[in-house]
Amino acid sequence: QPAMFEYATANQEPFDFAMSGDWNSNCTQQGDDPLSTIIDGNQVSRALRISTISPGASVSVRLLTFLGGTATANGGSGGGLQISVVNSNEPSTITIERNAFLLNQADQSAGALQASGGAFQWIVNNVFVANTAQYSSAVHMQCRPIVGDIDQPGFGAFTNNTIVNNHYTDPDSWTVLVGCGGGAIVANNNFDGN
Repeated sequence: QPAMFEYATANQEPFDFAMSGDWNSNCTQQGDDPLSTIIDGNQVSRALRISTISPGASVSVRLLTFLGGTATANGGSGGGLQISVVNSNEPSTITIERNAFLLNQADQSAGALQASGGAFQWIVNNVFVANTAQYSSAVHMQCRPIVGDIDQPGFGAFTNNTIVNNHYTDPDSWTVLVGCGGGAIVANNNFDGN
């Protein structure tokens, strides 16, 4: 039975996490095509979940395609990719860049991508096509790092993305939700048919 791919750190591991695609067979050269490396949820599980409690670590996901992910467990959010970063004493950064999110779904929110935590979130140059959820059909950014036990305002950037034909089932919902208490830049995105 298919199961989602999950990366979870132990408490306080001070490691950065980087995942990227379109490498040649001996991993010496990287291309620029996210469609060459596909993480497929096969419409039965979330494609990828990253969960970390890390002091100052950065998480980056680049040049991957998230296809057919389905989120029903763990809150039913983030069908293609769900990232959760809890800081400890130092701020962390989440970067989602040059990925394709295609035909993912979630029972609740963020059919394609849910990113929570991190003092800084950069969601840049991605493509979101035909993702479905009850709320926030494509993306839900929540830039609120928890440092110690205190909620801190985070900053986010959602720029140069293409968001096409995504569908939410609740009539009072949205396609992209950006919740960053420290401020956010939403610029140069292309929305069509949502």
